[in-house]
Formats: sequence, C-alpha cells, structure tokens
Amino acid sequence: MKKLIVVGVNHSGTAVVNTVLDNSKEWDVTIYESNSNCSFLGCGIALWMGNKIDDPSQLFYSSPEALEEKGAKVLMEHQVLNVDFASKKVLIKNLKTGKEFEDKYDKIVISTGSKPIDIKFDGIALSTYDNVMGIKLYQDALHLFKKLKDSSIKHISIIGAGYIGVELAEAAKIHGKEVTLIDQAKELLANHYDPEFSSEISKVMEKAGVKMALNQKVEGA
Repeated sequence: MKKLIVVGVNHSGTAVVNTVLDNSKEWDVTIYESNSNCSFLGCGIALWMGNKIDDPSQLFYSSPEALEEKGAKVLMEHQVLNVDFASKKVLIKNLKTGKEFEDKYDKIVISTGSKPIDIKFDGIALSTYDNVMGIKLYQDALHLFKKLKDSSIKHISIIGAGYIGVELAEAAKIHGKEVTLIDQAKELLANHYDPEFSSEISKVMEKAGVKMALNQKVEGA
C-alpha cells in the first residue's frame, strides 16, 4: 500500500482523511496532530461563550477514535518538526514523551491551519500574560469561558472586529462585562459588508453597551 501522511487534522485534514478512506483502499493513512483533539468548530465559540449551547462537545464533528475506526493511524500530541521533501521523510516529536522519530511517505498533506497573531511590545509577546489570549482552539475557548465566569474581571478588550470578534463582544456583554472592540478598519466587519450595513451594526453594538474603538491600532499594553 502507498503511505499518506496528514499533518494536522482539524477541518481540511479531517476532510482529506475521510475522503481518502471512503473512496480508496490503496492508502495507508497516518495522521500527526500536535493538539489533543480534532475537528473543533471555532466558528461556534461565541455560541458557547454566550450560553446558547451548554455542551461544548457539540462543537466537534469528528474524533481521533472515529478516524481510527475508518482505518487511519492517529497520533495526537505529535508535532512534525521537519519535512524532507527530497527524501520524503518527516521528523516527528512526541509532545508527551519528548521522543523524536522519523516516518516516510509517498504523499503528504500539510493542513496545519492558522493561528492568531501574537502581538509583541518591547519584544514581549502579549500571550505570555494570563489575561491575554488568542481565540482559535478548544483550549483557548475553555480558558476564555473561565475568564467570562470570573466576576473579578470587569472589562474585556477584543482586538479584531470580524465575525468572531463581534460575536465574542456580544457574548461578553451577556456575562455582564464592559467590552471594548478594537479594529484598524473604519467599520466593523469591514471585510464582509459595505459601510452602509456595517455602520448600522455598529449602532446596534453601541446601543448594547459595546465601546467601539474603530480606525485605531493597539500600540502598547
């Protein structure tokens, strides 16, 4: 059999594995994923934060066990450190044990996804502070949910007024927080709507008590 290695198994990686195993018996599929879970629907984070769903398991549509049942070899918490495309080898690190090893492939799919920009001031990344976080993974959402439940935290600033930023602002207001929504663009949801529409959404947000800091850039913390 031919060997397929899939690096990263959230949305595109899960789709690749399902498509290959559903349509062919020619491939031996091995998955390397640095996270401890897969297929988390980040677009639903605000629903969870806003108490519109109470079971976060609803935000997962697959699992390592489900992929294994289909025939894939799944190694979670394994990070691919290097890909040698010439020799078709990958170097992997087991994040639980620290052990490193190599694996070979005939084809490779790299579906590692993206992550929020880690803003730095004076060489110090904001993510090093406990109350500063990017929102992408399930672990990020779990951390944020605990902060929203913390009555000692009164104010939340959200950098980025796209879909997720706007939805998180709404969710934070549900938890009784003071909220500031910050974006460099002149309008919120600037990449999605014309100003005529986004300005109306801004009015709704302001009426709900969200402080808008648009056309502004974070320069210090």
